[in-house]
Amino acid sequence: MTASHDWHDPARFPDPAALHADTVCRTPPTMLHGDERKLLRWLVREHFTGAGAVVDLGCWLGGSTAALVTGLRENRQVPEQGRIIHTYDWFRWHPSYEKYGLDFTRAPGECFVEEVERYLAPWRSSVDLHVGDITSATWEGGPIEFLFVDLMKDAASTRSVALTFFPHLIPNRSLVLHQDFKHYFTFWLHLLMYRLREYFVPVLNLGRASTVVFQPVERLTVEAIEQAATFDTVAGDEIDAAFDYSDGVVTYSEPALREEIRKARARAKDVLLRN
Repeated sequence: MTASHDWHDPARFPDPAALHADTVCRTPPTMLHGDERKLLRWLVREHFTGAGAVVDLGCWLGGSTAALVTGLRENRQVPEQGRIIHTYDWFRWHPSYEKYGLDFTRAPGECFVEEVERYLAPWRSSVDLHVGDITSATWEGGPIEFLFVDLMKDAASTRSVALTFFPHLIPNRSLVLHQDFKHYFTFWLHLLMYRLREYFVPVLNLGRASTVVFQPVERLTVEAIEQAATFDTVAGDEIDAAFDYSDGVVTYSEPALREEIRKARARAKDVLLRN
């Protein structure tokens, strides 16, 4: 455990203490914690091999994308032609964005991708930008080595992301970063990863931020994902088992983040057991 209370599996993940020595790189406006931006840059710079693609799901204005591009451009293992970030987002305005003091605004539901293009200009040559609803997204880019997920916001998006991208992960090589793991709203993540616990192991928990990193240990089948990402019938004891599992994963997190997990458990029961 580092001074910042990160936890990592030393057999599968490099000591994260090194990432805290990095500076927080320049990015467009972002909701990401500084430790998360450092992690993205550090991982793709120091540990990305080019065995698969880098996929960025849910970039908002490009904060995660810019951090990933910065690290990839600093990576000396990967040929220049392989330094591309595949970024997906819907880019639709929500009134809650007003609180971030941006230099533009939109009507609810209006697309703001032109502003994303403006913000991402310094990094744009290294970005393959996919605009649209994630439930209609496709992936034909081969193996995925690095998957950053920040858009599993409901059952439909959770299911779509898992079915579209998880089959392309490389066992014992790929990393999946769940940015929303410690957010009260996204309880679907906990059920999904609990149900897939024979296929994934946790390898890093950021103590001061919401991200938890998992690594696949077996190739995921569509059948296994289908079962794990079906939420039509969920019993209360399975919800408790899933969140008990998550509690063990986030043990070294700051108290406020552990409280988010507690609230997510309560919300899962309220939503899934109300009938």
